[in-house]
Amino acid sequence: MIKALFFDLDGTLLDSKKKIPDSAVRALRKCREKGIQIFTSTARSDHLDMTLGWTARENALFDGGIFCNGACTRLDGKTEYVFLHADDVAACVKAVGNFQDVHMSLHMEDSLHAFNHELPRAVWGPWGVTEANILPLTPSCFTHTMKILVYYDGLVDFGEETLPPELYARIKADCPDSTVYLSDGGRTMQLAPKGMSKFSAIEKLRVQLGLQKDEVAVFGDDVNDMEMLQSYPNSVAMGNAAPQAKQAAAYTTKANDEDGIAYALENLLNLI
Repeated sequence: MIKALFFDLDGTLLDSKKKIPDSAVRALRKCREKGIQIFTSTARSDHLDMTLGWTARENALFDGGIFCNGACTRLDGKTEYVFLHADDVAACVKAVGNFQDVHMSLHMEDSLHAFNHELPRAVWGPWGVTEANILPLTPSCFTHTMKILVYYDGLVDFGEETLPPELYARIKADCPDSTVYLSDGGRTMQLAPKGMSKFSAIEKLRVQLGLQKDEVAVFGDDVNDMEMLQSYPNSVAMGNAAPQAKQAAAYTTKANDEDGIAYALENLLNLI
């Protein structure tokens, strides 16, 4: 019997408008009524009220979450952080500095951010930042960084240009204590502390909850979801997922804009 659900957000639980579809809200509420616990499992920071505009309506659906690709976990109101090695952060900053048009952000606790380019005020809302939580990109940030995101300008709207392969290779070589993901079809790169991933964080919470692997179901759509998708018997890739994610999962549901979450909970996992 499935007792806990873990959802990636972008491309999975969220539709293309960055909202949880009404069909998914209804389905999650039915799961909660049956005593099933529900968690996020996302690369986003843990301040979803700022980045997605979540209110009590959305927050009431969840019992906790995994954020920053596993570097931040929350259960029973307690939040724990794991930070990147400062030398890796410095090496990544140096490598990105060789590419004038490539942007990067350092994600720190308490929703603090540092950027190598000025972030336009027009996108502060989607980033979840204010003047108070943007710090200068200095070495003082390096020991407090949970996640690094590398991207081109226009991340919120996503262009089609992929990051330079030589940059990915350089960062992989120079950041040995980090896990480096190419995501969004190669348009973004993410760094997480080595050994930290959505899978490792789910395992941490699973043990704390006293659950077996077959009592957990996971949902995802991108390459940074592959490890968790291939590690649990009840794993679901979205219809819009990357081919590698679909191959890793036990099931494939409909797309995130086609009520794929509700369909999976009702017809694939038979939970509602």
